[in-house]
Amino acid sequence: MALINEIIPLQAFEVILNKVASILLIEVSNQIALQGLTDEVGIYTERMTPYDKSEDIMINVMCSASNFQNITKKDSTGLTDYYVDIYTRGHETSLKTGEKDTRNKLHLYMGLCRYILSSSKYKTLDFEPGLVGGVYVNEIQFDLNFDNQDASYVRMGRLTLNVKHIETQDMDDVMEFLGNDTVTKLSNTDKGQKLIFNT
Repeated sequence: MALINEIIPLQAFEVILNKVASILLIEVSNQIALQGLTDEVGIYTERMTPYDKSEDIMINVMCSASNFQNITKKDSTGLTDYYVDIYTRGHETSLKTGEKDTRNKLHLYMGLCRYILSSSKYKTLDFEPGLVGGVYVNEIQFDLNFDNQDASYVRMGRLTLNVKHIETQDMDDVMEFLGNDTVTKLSNTDKGQKLIFNT
């Protein structure tokens, strides 16, 4: 028989994953419009399908791991790592090489994501205060694999985001202890403490 009979809500690490992707969709789209860019950008959460070379720019937000501290029966403080993977594909033209085009796109979109997620405007990821206690861009790495032998000029980079947050769960219903009413008491005897009726 199940002991938990309430519906378990989405956990904070999952809600935050979707929020990070949503923020990137809104803000990257806004930057494309502001800067007059013509790139086609797809933003995904937990995408498992490999990047297709027919795509232009793909941004994939994934949850990596959570570590918990200050654990109680009511809540715990989590530090969750999220990966923001960015894939770009360049084009060879008479004005620039495919390598340069790929690099420029990758660095541009990595810089946009880093700036957006580091902005003080998103210090709580647009949640009400209490759920998120800190948002930190911890690391940026670029793929050094240049083994593309088919002239497709594909590269990727990874931004690691750390989010400090609270995970909660309901407490068990417990009987409130109002007093210590008993019909017995302890009495000291030469043989030790003995229970006797409280008369």
